[in-house]
Amino acid sequence: MNLALLGLSLWLAQAPILPGDGEPKAAPLDFRCDNMQVFSKPNRTVCQTNVVVRRADLLVCCATFEGFADDRWGWQRFVCTENVRAERGDETMWSDRAEFVLATNELLLTGRPRLKRGKSLLEGERVVVDVKTDHARIEKPRGRIEAATTTAPAAAGRAPDQGLPAVCPIPALAGR
Repeated sequence: MNLALLGLSLWLAQAPILPGDGEPKAAPLDFRCDNMQVFSKPNRTVCQTNVVVRRADLLVCCATFEGFADDRWGWQRFVCTENVRAERGDETMWSDRAEFVLATNELLLTGRPRLKRGKSLLEGERVVVDVKTDHARIEKPRGRIEAATTTAPAAAGRAPDQGLPAVCPIPALAGR
């Protein structure tokens, strides 16, 4: 087994456990990229170019994706950089950097983060989305809040049970 496949196998085998109403459920990370390298000491995996990552209903795209693990290859956090775009239902996010912390289930967006929910567009110094509870916190927020005219459906074609798209389906934010 080559090193990239070993890293992928370890990555998926160490899926985080999410507490729920019943038994804990594994929430695997599915991903694709054009290039991958696996490093030891410190343990990390780097994916570059055309990165698409999905964890449950959260889809994230970026140019570079790094996974950081402990000495036993237990994944602790993942970092996306360069042209970061994320989507969950009718919520779309953009930033220069996104970090997903497995222990807290938080997606931390920094570097010109923007959050669009329905027709509202918010920005701040940092956006923190708890993907377990679906709450967002924005530090030093500013933006425009608009009333929704109808309930927006979940993004079409992005259900977690479908395969990953070959390229990022999330549009770039105009003016970025």
